[in-house]
Amino acid sequence: AIAVLRDITKLKELERIESDFVTMVAHELKAPLAAISGYVDVILGSLGEDIEQEKKMLERCKERAYSLLALIKDLLDISSLESSSVTSKREPLQLGRIIQEIADFLRGMAAENGVQMALSIAQDLPLTSADRREMEHLLTNLLNNAIKYNVRGGKVYLDARRQDSFIRIEVKDTGIGISAEALPHIFDEFYRVKNEGTRFILGTGLGLA
Repeated sequence: AIAVLRDITKLKELERIESDFVTMVAHELKAPLAAISGYVDVILGSLGEDIEQEKKMLERCKERAYSLLALIKDLLDISSLESSSVTSKREPLQLGRIIQEIADFLRGMAAENGVQMALSIAQDLPLTSADRREMEHLLTNLLNNAIKYNVRGGKVYLDARRQDSFIRIEVKDTGIGISAEALPHIFDEFYRVKNEGTRFILGTGLGLA
């Protein structure tokens, strides 16, 4: 008799991820599409009656459409990473300048959320060989999360300095925080901390992954 044993743990994990993926996509697409459809129906039924109300509804449509685009972008990024089709284009970068540009871009979002941003960027940061898009993606994700999960009147601190032969970048915030139980999972695909503080915050759980 010949017995063949095969470890299918990896296959089971892939099946679980695919199942989570389908559930998450269906849920994430349904809510914003329903909201956009509902707002458009109301606007079409009351054109010209209340311009301010129509403007607010259109702004909500824009927000929901933006969340859909963000979801699609995250899914495409994950797909590219898993298929190994991403190639880094390294070039000499001045990270201090990139950090400043991203912070300036996100200041509007921070102001809307009642959050202040404080930057401390050392003047002696050396040029760094890296992919510009990857660095922008990384820093945008960290600062975006620090703003989204903050509280009104809160602050986001970013510190960038030399540390021996490295550049150390720290992002801190005065937000709602992450429980010790959730910390081991924050880099898992589709994982999002679920509690009262995060219930109305849009996201896919793919950014950190």
